[in-house]
Amino acid sequence: MRVENAVNRYVAEFVGTFVLVLGGVGTASVNPARSIGPAVFVGGWALVQLWLFVVAPLLGSALAAAAHRTLHRGVPQLPAREAERALPFEEGQRAAGL
Repeated sequence: MRVENAVNRYVAEFVGTFVLVLGGVGTASVNPARSIGPAVFVGGWALVQLWLFVVAPLLGSALAAAAHRTLHRGVPQLPAREAERALPFEEGQRAAGL
């Protein structure tokens, strides 16, 4: 399985699980646009809580980027072309059980 396909699958599984588990418990929204529309029409308490649906994803992505940079500091990075050339070789090794 290609790395991109595996990452796409894991992200899709996480989001699907998140929606199935937390969507039934409360009104969990993964999409900020899905939260903004109803909040504008309802007004009141929904508008007061709206900032959280906008700020939380931005803050979470900034923290994830900072954690990634901290954890992977000093790890050599391969240029994209070199990494793509290595993929067929690695797939051949995996198929051979090496």
